[in-house]
Amino acid sequence: MLYKILYKYMSSESIMRKRLDPLSRRDELLEIALQLAIEKGYTNLDRSMIAKKAGVSISLITEYFKPFKELKKELMFQAVKRNIVQIIAQGLSIKDPLALKVSPRVKQQATSFLLK
Repeated sequence: MLYKILYKYMSSESIMRKRLDPLSRRDELLEIALQLAIEKGYTNLDRSMIAKKAGVSISLITEYFKPFKELKKELMFQAVKRNIVQIIAQGLSIKDPLALKVSPRVKQQATSFLLK
């Protein structure tokens, strides 16, 4: 009887996470990091924020993005590629090399965003 109760509890959606292949998991973590960078700020982002939002351990974040700079670089690359002005604006403010390479039009949009 106890086994059935535990099994029912352990198999609930809130407890069991779907196991993803490494590339899918990395993409999921990157998407979560992008969303957090928009919400909380690119410069404020850290591993623990991503881990908490993703429901994984900090060590898993480290496993996928060993130097945190690698994650930040990938975030800025994706922000530039997707034209996410909120993140690009923060990249410009800290003189991120990828952010500095955006078109003048995007720089103007990002600057306008910062001045709001």
